[in-house]
Amino acid sequence: MEMNKQMEQWLAEYQTLNNNIQMIMMQKQQTLMNLEGAKMALEEIDKVEGKVYKVAGSIMVQKDKEQVKNELTEKKEFLDAKNSSLTKQEEKLKAKMIELRDKIEGELRGSKPKGSAGA
Repeated sequence: MEMNKQMEQWLAEYQTLNNNIQMIMMQKQQTLMNLEGAKMALEEIDKVEGKVYKVAGSIMVQKDKEQVKNELTEKKEFLDAKNSSLTKQEEKLKAKMIELRDKIEGELRGSKPKGSAGA
């Protein structure tokens, strides 16, 4: 069976969508790991009495506890928003992928020879 140009375009687009979904899923995984780290750090900082240190490059620097807590809270909020955005992107791409898959399957069913037996 010879593939027409429209089918080739759809298959290429389907592969691109699949690759994009994979990239978003990896970004989400990384974001969720960072988010979990920020949550754990926020929990720990509340338990600390006294000095707080933060890693800066290859050294640790003493910082104000409230400043570090505010930075962690901002980081957590940013990561929450990023995760939400990535989830929305993933859902949109999956919906496009399903729509495209249905077009491809419909085209393949429509192009079967008339004499072929169905399942």
